[in-house]
Amino acid sequence: MLSFEGPKNGPLVCASSFDQLILPPVGERPQDSQRQLSAGSLGGKELEEGSRAKNIGLGLAMGIGFGVGSVLLLCSIVTLCCRCRARTEASDQAREVAPNMKIACERGAPEIGASAQQATEKV
Repeated sequence: MLSFEGPKNGPLVCASSFDQLILPPVGERPQDSQRQLSAGSLGGKELEEGSRAKNIGLGLAMGIGFGVGSVLLLCSIVTLCCRCRARTEASDQAREVAPNMKIACERGAPEIGASAQQATEKV
């Protein structure tokens, strides 16, 4: 149970069945014959090994996550640069075609859409 003073709980009790279990009131101090469980009384070696395994596992997960995220970010930047470069090259080619079409029109290109090379060959 939580309150403003912090968590409140009673002593740990055990029984072989629910019928035999007797729950003391919250806040009651354990008797001298009862055993108190705490992190210090539970195997320190096992806690250290568990903590080490947790740190290694989470460290690997973070490293893999950051590594994959960095690779994906790099791939998206490279793709964006390639698309921008392709768009720039396409616009440069369009600028080169536009003056040629004006020359073709001045020389009397026989068809709409005829290239400048076709117009100069026929003249």
